[in-house]
Amino acid sequence: MCRLPGKHEDINLIWALLKAFWPWIVGAVLIDLLFVTVMLVPPLLLDRIIHFTSDDHYAWRGYLYAVLIFLTDFIGKLLSNNAVHLMILSGIQFQSSLMGALFRKNLAMANSARKDYDSGALMSLLTVDIERILWFTGQFSAVFSLPFKITLIIYMMWQYIGISSLAGVAVIGILFPLSYYVSRVGWKFSDKQMQVKDFRLKLMNEILNGIKILKLYAWEIPFAGRVSKARNDEIKWIRYSFFTYIVTNFIFFCAPLMVSIAAFATYLLTDRNNVLSPTKAFVTLTLMEQLRYALFELPDAVADLIQFSISLKRLRKYFSCENKDDKAVGNYPDRGEAVTVKEASFSWASDSDCVLKDINLHVPKGKLIAIIGPVGSGKSSLLSSLLGELYKRSGSVDLKGSIAYVPQVTWVLNRSLKSNILLVKHMIEEKYNKILDLCCLRTDLEILPAGDETEIGEKGVNLSGGQKLRVNLAQAVYQDKDIYLLDDPLSAVDVHVRKSLFSDVIGNSGLLKNK
Repeated sequence: MCRLPGKHEDINLIWALLKAFWPWIVGAVLIDLLFVTVMLVPPLLLDRIIHFTSDDHYAWRGYLYAVLIFLTDFIGKLLSNNAVHLMILSGIQFQSSLMGALFRKNLAMANSARKDYDSGALMSLLTVDIERILWFTGQFSAVFSLPFKITLIIYMMWQYIGISSLAGVAVIGILFPLSYYVSRVGWKFSDKQMQVKDFRLKLMNEILNGIKILKLYAWEIPFAGRVSKARNDEIKWIRYSFFTYIVTNFIFFCAPLMVSIAAFATYLLTDRNNVLSPTKAFVTLTLMEQLRYALFELPDAVADLIQFSISLKRLRKYFSCENKDDKAVGNYPDRGEAVTVKEASFSWASDSDCVLKDINLHVPKGKLIAIIGPVGSGKSSLLSSLLGELYKRSGSVDLKGSIAYVPQVTWVLNRSLKSNILLVKHMIEEKYNKILDLCCLRTDLEILPAGDETEIGEKGVNLSGGQKLRVNLAQAVYQDKDIYLLDDPLSAVDVHVRKSLFSDVIGNSGLLKNK
């Protein structure tokens, strides 16, 4: 019994991203921390300027303080711009790497896992979750720099108004747990909204794929009702999530004013000798203004962090899905054979019954083999097993050479007809024209408005079923592979074309005679 591929262990996706792009991320965080430190120098210089206006008679000191304020602000803006540049750069790298990994995972995913991720769910991961991760990278350094900035400001306030600054800390200590609880509730609402969004995208995809049937049977109103219900459910969760966002923002917008009132009131009421001198008042107000901006930026960072965590969790679940068994198909068939299957049993999922049992198949090189049987007898499943799409429960499967597969459901790209046939191969005029003639596409080119440069619509909408099948066949033949697996390749063409395709392409005297 061959070992079935198990699920991947829970992967730490954020650690993988940090490990790959840590220089840009660490650089952005360090520069942002340096920017925060530099921008706290002007309040200290303001202290010196106020002292200069009252007690100092040396004019050059005033000019020096003014120049230093300008330089610190100038250097701070340079540091801020460089930090933003690095964060945007890392965000684009995150986006491109995750999109590439998403496509690669989709190709390697096992059929048992694929049923949980239809095209709607994949589009949601691609367009929503990865985009949210991109947005968060712009706030990534703020997660570290803002707490650092708030701590420094409170420490500096302590130097001017003493223990009274703890009153402001106490206000922050009360408001932050409240805002965190509200944010957690918003997190749950956002998670619900993403689930409803996946369902809506899946429904819209099914409607668009079957739009002809919907129009034919006049089902527009019932299906429009289902779409409206899904949209209303999604709007409901968006509304709940937005309410939590409003509450969180209200708390953070009120926090600076409440911190200022608490700090100054405590300072004045604790001791009658406490007087708000211009130095203490102006420097403390300047620090509180910076604290206000820090607290204003924090809700956006927290909101983006919540969305980032949800999207990261969804992507991690997708990447943890079971993969196909790479060792299901070997490369060592018997001598003189292209395909060798011995006592093999296959199933569509690891926990389902076998659909093919004890299969033995020996295909010599250069031979044409036809597998016939009634509908549902397992002909397409056998081809899928040779491609490694099914679970191999026992036995062995070996193929030697490159493979071209023409599926029962035609596959056409939204490109020109020529591009569909060539794919990644270079144009060889003689070979290309020969394949067009033998695949009976020459008469179709005369009908198409731009010949082989005619743009083929999405899913081959401007081609008939027979034309799409012949394009797929020409596409496979042009790739010049060693083994050709054709799944019902003559079903959508008439008798004359069928006879011509078999004799000129598929048969023992056709283009594929040595395959």
